[in-house]
Amino acid sequence: MGKASKEHFEVFKTECEKWVKIFGLTDWYYHYIYNEDADSDNLADCTWDYASRQVVINLYDDWGDISEPTNESMREAAFHEICHILIARFQDLAYLPNPPEDEITSVGHAVINILQKVLCPIYDKPDCSGKCEKTT
Repeated sequence: MGKASKEHFEVFKTECEKWVKIFGLTDWYYHYIYNEDADSDNLADCTWDYASRQVVINLYDDWGDISEPTNESMREAAFHEICHILIARFQDLAYLPNPPEDEITSVGHAVINILQKVLCPIYDKPDCSGKCEKTT
């Protein structure tokens, strides 16, 4: 269908940085790469090293028949990749043979707290049943 341009990459990177700030994931070191002529089936991807807090986020130029690169698709891809960082520790724990239960609980609460901080200002504060209702 098309190729993501360097202008698309700038939209992608800006959107990634926006979600990093919104989710409060500013304690990572981010490296953004515009991959031209890379052989990948992905539109974008990210890798991380939790111990060093390093993240590499790739945007591939060749989107083939997957999707037409647009500014909107750049924003969607950026959000998707930053969500991987939001749950990075969960993904790392999933590969351990016996992940510590207390760490799973701790990581779960950390993600919930981030989502609550981001989403609850959009919605009324949760009532005692834990439900959020959209304000008009």
